[in-house]
Formats: sequence, structure tokens, C-alpha cells
Amino acid sequence: GVKALGPFADDIWNILFQSGENIEEGTRGVVAECLGKLTLANPNKFLPELQKRLRSDSAQTRGTVVTAIKFTFINQGQEYDELLRPLIVDFLSSIQDNELNVRRLSLSTLNSAAHNKPYLIRDVLDQLLPLLYEETLIK
Repeated sequence: GVKALGPFADDIWNILFQSGENIEEGTRGVVAECLGKLTLANPNKFLPELQKRLRSDSAQTRGTVVTAIKFTFINQGQEYDELLRPLIVDFLSSIQDNELNVRRLSLSTLNSAAHNKPYLIRDVLDQLLPLLYEETLIK
């Protein structure tokens, strides 16, 4: 499986992010899924990498990151959840990104978290709900 990619994971990671800049949104979704699966294979390494890329100047990169996180919610491991728990607000705060598409993708990720890992967001709803409600206002 994905663990067999271990020696090549860094190269694959970099290639996915490089190619994610120049492709259409549908393909970026596939790139994000691959990044999410790589993150699950080595969360200690790749979760901080995703978090760092949330601050990218590129809206495509930020959107890919929040979508990659959505694809990690399929993991049922408690160990992964404990690594993600302190970072979840950072990832989901992209609801307030300047770019509409990043906000849309972040809302989709929040929806997925609510359905698949509600226990990860339950304690931080006081931080997330005001951001969510802000997005319901007509601008």
C-alpha cells in the first residue's frame, strides 16, 4: 500500500504540490486525495507540512491543503486523530480565506469533519461556528 512508498514519499509529495499549481480544479481534487493518503502514511511528517502550506500565497495550494485534510478523515486511527486534534482549527479556519474557492473547499472539509469525526470539532465549535455564520451573510 501507501507505506511501501516511504522512500519516495518526499519526492511524490513535492511533485504533487508542483503539479497542483497548474491544473484544473477536478484534477487538484485527485492531487489532494493523494496528499491526504500520503499524510496518513506518515502524519508526524506530513501534517506539519500541510499546516505550513496553509500560509501559501497560492490559493490553489491552500485549497489543495484543506481538501487533503478532508481525505484524511477516512482514517479511523486514534493515534492520527490525536495528531490532528491540535491542528484542526488551523485547517478549518480557512473558512475565512480571502479566496472564495478556498472558503468553499474549507466548508466542504468542515462538513466532512462534522459527519466523519465530530469528536474532533466538538470542543472547538465556539471558534468555528462564528466563522461559519459569517459565511452565511450576503456580501
